[in-house]
Amino acid sequence: MKRKTKTNELREAWTIFKNGVLFRNPVLIGALGLFPVAAAGYSLKNGAALSLMMLVMMLPVCFVTGLLGNHIPSWLRPGFVLLLSAACYLPAWLLVQEVFPEAARDLGAYAPLMICNSVVLSRANDYAPDHISLAVVADSLGCTLGFSAVICLFSMIRELLSSKTLWGRGVPFGGTLGSAPALPFFGFLLLGFFAAWVQNVNHRKRRREMKKKAVKQ
Repeated sequence: MKRKTKTNELREAWTIFKNGVLFRNPVLIGALGLFPVAAAGYSLKNGAALSLMMLVMMLPVCFVTGLLGNHIPSWLRPGFVLLLSAACYLPAWLLVQEVFPEAARDLGAYAPLMICNSVVLSRANDYAPDHISLAVVADSLGCTLGFSAVICLFSMIRELLSSKTLWGRGVPFGGTLGSAPALPFFGFLLLGFFAAWVQNVNHRKRRREMKKKAVKQ
């Protein structure tokens, strides 16, 4: 009985993780964390640096909130999440400076804004307090990977289009559109197209599930 329960918990955790990556991607479906993607995700190094910060900050913030969240009044919980994010910001920023020094110089004011990233705030405030630790970890990792996949993909596309480089090095393909792809407006346009694509994927998935249920009945 215990083995079945453990297996079910792992299966549910895997489903939660997959949802965070694609089917309920926090950026493309939840419209969370849009600003860093659109404003700072214009080079692959920036995307990688912000992804690292997201991992270092989100996992401990959500885990601690999951353990203590129900003991904190709901009106006080957002402030508590922000305090935890601020505490995790320093080690995250020091790690970025060590691993991605060029991106650390380019990010400027965008890095501190990760403290109030809506992905972390939403998952830590609304999801973590009502779920078991395994589900919280799976959700945190899935949403982190979902955020990272979006910002790194968008950063790569925008870097190629703006400067015909990838990770700061010249490549034989891409475009030379100048500074336009680095503008936030261009980032929001990309977000719109990709969000529509993911919604289409989810729509097809729901239709297949409905057909399977109809056949079984």
